[in-house]
Amino acid sequence: MEQILGLITNKLMALTDARDWDTLNRKSKAITALFPYAVWQERDEQYKILDALLRAARVLRPKRLMWYRVEPFLGTLLNDTSHISLKRTAMLVSPCFPWDEWHHRKDLIRAWVATASVVPKEEQVAPSVVETLLQISYHNFILLTPNPGDIWSWLTLRPYL
Repeated sequence: MEQILGLITNKLMALTDARDWDTLNRKSKAITALFPYAVWQERDEQYKILDALLRAARVLRPKRLMWYRVEPFLGTLLNDTSHISLKRTAMLVSPCFPWDEWHHRKDLIRAWVATASVVPKEEQVAPSVVETLLQISYHNFILLTPNPGDIWSWLTLRPYL
């Protein structure tokens, strides 16, 4: 199992080379399909595959990945009953999601806000939360104003974006 994990991670890392953008684009379906597996690996403190997937997602930009396949899974990550490590992972990955396309998903945005309110304000998570906060507010500011967890306090951390 460890060898397979290493092979998948190495392939993802190789694909994120900017010179290989066409190959990465063609394989976006496979990269998207790996998302749930990468999240569960993160929960088990196996960080390499999620790091590689995030690198690939940033190279591709949100439009290229098939996030509509991941959207139902995201609801599970943002659920009140999810483990804090899964919520933290959702915060790390959230800037990669197509929030401009999901602006109509008020339930998903509210779940994200609730999750961001309970996730510890760590230096590693702050840039992802702030970037997502700015993306969501650009398209749907009204959903972020009346919130119980004071989502805007993340901005006081002043993370580098």
